[in-house]
Amino acid sequence: MKRIFSSFFFGSMLSVALSSLLFSCASTFSISDCGPVAVISVIGNKSVPWYDSSDEDTDDANSVLSTSVNRLVGRGNIEFSSCENRIDYADDAIRFGLQDIAGVEVIDKEKVVNSQQYEDMHASFYNLLVSTVSADGYKDLTTIGSKNSRLLMREIGAKSLMLFEFDFRKELVKGTKWNGEVGGYIMMKVEVKDERGNAVVEKNYEIRSSSTIPIKNLRYDKDELVNLLEPTIDAAVARFIVDYMN
Repeated sequence: MKRIFSSFFFGSMLSVALSSLLFSCASTFSISDCGPVAVISVIGNKSVPWYDSSDEDTDDANSVLSTSVNRLVGRGNIEFSSCENRIDYADDAIRFGLQDIAGVEVIDKEKVVNSQQYEDMHASFYNLLVSTVSADGYKDLTTIGSKNSRLLMREIGAKSLMLFEFDFRKELVKGTKWNGEVGGYIMMKVEVKDERGNAVVEKNYEIRSSSTIPIKNLRYDKDELVNLLEPTIDAAVARFIVDYMN
């Protein structure tokens, strides 16, 4: 898996780094100084609904009811059945990016999720009405407080915590949904907490796939669409790392 990540990550980071030279902004947070870091929550939506920038009710497509209906209607649809693989891939991409690209010490996942403090934590209610899936072993800790953050860091020996939330969608890039082109779209939310349990980074990233696939007579290859999302995940993680590699 590292070999697959590395070629894309270095290409993505070079592209992002060059653009950052033109649009750079000062940051008080540096990934280089945040280790040992513990990734404590990686979640994403179960479906891959259409993205519409003009739609104010974007969460409706990811609601528990909508996802349940879509699962019944599209039983066997890879866009739904691949959700666990997709979010596990994101978890691996995050760890690879932090360790092998940024050179940050990342605390072993088993040490984090098997710690007493982590086991005692309750999953967040924030996404109760949204149909989400967590990467293997994790809980949804979207709303973890500063006190619990400090207690967890103290037990596992972490200097900072990172939480990631992904919203996977498909986007009409050209033409119409009858005949056109569709691409992958990802919204990635990142939160980083410091030693005091305070959020020092709260940022959203919007990343579009570099490739598209054709739509003909309302049909497109769902397997190909799902395949577009993995390199888009890599690009999102690479952008976060480049932004804070001071």
